[in-house]
Amino acid sequence: MTNETANMTSSGMTPSRFLLDFDAVPTAFLNEVYPAIAQAVSMPVYYAVVLYVALYGIKIYSGKASLTPLDIFQKVLTIFLVFMCLNWHSLPNGIYTVLLDVMESTRNVIVGGVNTDNFLDAIWNQCSQLAKALMSVGLGSIFIGLMGLLIYLMMSFVTMIAMMNIVASKMMLAIAMVLLPLLVACLLWANTRQFFMNWVSKMLNAVLMYILTFAMLKFGFQFANGYLQQATLAGDGIDLAAITFSQIVFLVPVFGVLAMFLLKVKEWSASLSGGVAVQGLSAVTNFARSFLKFKR
Repeated sequence: MTNETANMTSSGMTPSRFLLDFDAVPTAFLNEVYPAIAQAVSMPVYYAVVLYVALYGIKIYSGKASLTPLDIFQKVLTIFLVFMCLNWHSLPNGIYTVLLDVMESTRNVIVGGVNTDNFLDAIWNQCSQLAKALMSVGLGSIFIGLMGLLIYLMMSFVTMIAMMNIVASKMMLAIAMVLLPLLVACLLWANTRQFFMNWVSKMLNAVLMYILTFAMLKFGFQFANGYLQQATLAGDGIDLAAITFSQIVFLVPVFGVLAMFLLKVKEWSASLSGGVAVQGLSAVTNFARSFLKFKR
């Protein structure tokens, strides 16, 4: 057994250790895979842009399209964005960094400035302390011991779902990001632009999934914290004599409801991100129409 494995075994796996080990994976994945995919599709994207310009020139020649400074600006800007998305260290890396900053800054506001690792570890340690104390009362109070075991199992289940949502959101963001070179050419034509909007929806889905997970954790444990604090003496650990039946029993539905809502996070974020993408596309369309009307 290596020293690293021995240290992990002795210290135990905590939420912070798990998330810390995972945090570097999405960035390393994108640094390796995104440039390779961008290079592989660069030639087809180049031919798509040539076809885009050629078709626009044919439309102008046949009188089906106009040639104004605004039209030229729109075409040049679209082509510029398409080619920029083929370079990971320019626009794509900036988009990914901004989305991560939005996720972390919003989470920071929700949990009151505590970083992700400390927040999850605090929840884990506080609930584990109470559950282990309840399970250690012995055969003199079997009911309290069983309730302690139930609280521990439910707390573990809630923490597992939360960590799965956090990891899934960052995996989803990275995997959706790596698909950008394959979909960016869809911006060139109105008939294919919906594929790109679907990609935007997936990116927003990942961001909202991360934010909603912490919002539900904060809400649930802020409510449960009152029962946990009543059973805990500052500096002296758990006071078993102070624990009442209601303090134990009411923690069970709190964890149950929290688990139920955490399981719904993916569905809620998908619904919200889909609506945002549709509204965003409508806003862009209306904005373009207003410019056309102004031009005329």
